[in-house]
Order: sequence, then structure tokens, then C-alpha cells
Amino acid sequence: MTLEEILLDLKSDRVKKVIFDGDMYAEVDDQYALAYCLGSDKIEVLSVSTEHFVDEARFTVLKDSMEMGYKEIFRIYDALGIDPEKCPAYKGADNSISNDPNFAPQDSPAARNIINTVKNSDEIIYVLSTGPCTAVVSACMIDPSITKNLCVLWLGCHCIDIPNCYVSECNLNSDYAAGQLLLNLDIPLVLLPCHGRGSINVYMEYEDFMRIEGDTPGAKLFREIYPRQCEKEEDKLRAIRKIMCDLVAPATLALNDSMSYRIITAPVVTDNNRYAWDSTRRKIIYMEDPDCRRIVDDAIKAINNAVKA
Repeated sequence: MTLEEILLDLKSDRVKKVIFDGDMYAEVDDQYALAYCLGSDKIEVLSVSTEHFVDEARFTVLKDSMEMGYKEIFRIYDALGIDPEKCPAYKGADNSISNDPNFAPQDSPAARNIINTVKNSDEIIYVLSTGPCTAVVSACMIDPSITKNLCVLWLGCHCIDIPNCYVSECNLNSDYAAGQLLLNLDIPLVLLPCHGRGSINVYMEYEDFMRIEGDTPGAKLFREIYPRQCEKEEDKLRAIRKIMCDLVAPATLALNDSMSYRIITAPVVTDNNRYAWDSTRRKIIYMEDPDCRRIVDDAIKAINNAVKA
């Protein structure tokens, strides 16, 4: 599909087939983004996978962060009553492309699932990448033919309108080479940037978490347990204002008029954390100006649907 065709598809009411690929134990916004996908009537989640992430205070080995994320998927599945046979979960790579001396793809069950899913589909598969993009970049390097029937929505980098921006954010930094390759290779891409006019402007407050309804295990997990991972002190709980960048990824498919898109030349992410520009490079779709209130409202509506089981 061309980028123009992808834009038309994004703006259509067609139910989109999705692989959700996130760093599931980094923060709690991945969990809410996954529940948003699972409860949305505009998204069909085919599978879920988890990526490693860099957090030296909690994990000295990258693989351990991925393994904890894998367990987190099943915590959500258990709470929501989801059968893993119907929506299988996959582990990402033990390591990053950045850590390989040849910048070789990192083979993993997650990467192989992306390849197999795309090759066996007669319609476009959207990979929602809300963590480091190791799996999807590796999949496209292992089998470049899948780029004909795939589109990546990656939550990474910074907005291009920040002058002299130092491009440094957690998803990029957890596998810097993967982020560079995603922008360099001919992979259909919707870039969902963070700082500036990007996803960092989407947040949930205490009152938003309390709008999750019911007494099911899923409702309690998303209304009571996860918010306490953001703030453990009772007297500060009601003042929570948690940035929820990852909600932008499902909103791109489920609430397609809640942000703006344009086709731009893919920037180069240099080795010194700067953007560089070359007009001869390929084009990508670029998101900006997400509408926080509309996205949060739609996410809560979908999560309430997901937690009913």
C-alpha cells in the first residue's frame, strides 16, 4: 500500500487487524493501551508481544525486562478473561540490535510471529509498537517482503518542530539502532513522536482512572491496582496526572480524527541524538496534535468494555 492509501485506511471505519508490541513492564501506559485495543470495536487484536527496555535501576540484564513484560501480558489476560489460545502472546528478543556489533536483526518469537501473520494475511497488518521497535525492524530485515502488507505505528523519537532538538526518549534509547533502521529502511511507518506537539500531551488524572466501572478483576486492576503503581502514597493519589503516551497508538486506529497527519520526508536520527534532513529520503506518515480529552474518553470507553468479562 502507498502512504496515501494507508492514510485513507487509517481514516476509514474498517476494523483494523493489529499486532500489539510493547514494553509491557516499563510503565503502565502500555497496559492501558493494550486494554484500549482489546475493548475497541475498531480494532481486532491478533496477538501481543513484549519487548525489553532499558531501566538499569530495576534490571541489569535486558532479557529480564522482557521476561517480566511477558508475565504482565498474562496478568492482563487473567484479569480480563482472555484466552491466550485465541490471542497468543510472544516474547521479544533477549537483546537489542544496538548491542550487536554488526547491527544484525534480533530473531525472536515476536519477530517470527510478525512475519508469519503478515505473510498469511490478505489485508494490511498494523503493528502497534509502543516500546523499542526491535521486533518489527528485525522481522522486516529477516523477510523484507512483509513490508508490502504491513504498517508500523511507532511511538518514538521527538517532534520535528523542536529547534535543535536533542532526540532522546525511552523507546528510542532502549534500542537506538532499531529506531534508526526503522526510519532508514523502506518500512511503511506512521511516526508517533513524543515531546513537543506529540504523545506526551496525553495524560490521565485520578478522576479518569475512577471512571473505570465494575467489580470484575479487570476493573479493579485498571481502576485500583495500576494507579497505585503510579503513586503509592494515599494523600497524593488524588493528584495523579499520569502521562499516557501509548494511548495515542490505538487512538490512531480507533479515533482517527483525534490527531492530525501529514506525509513528510523521514528524518535521519544521527549517532549524536540529532535530526538531520535529506530531501532524497523516503516518505513517512507523521502524527501531531493529539486531542488528549477525546483520546482518554475513547480509551476509557473501550477499557470499560474490556473489563466487563
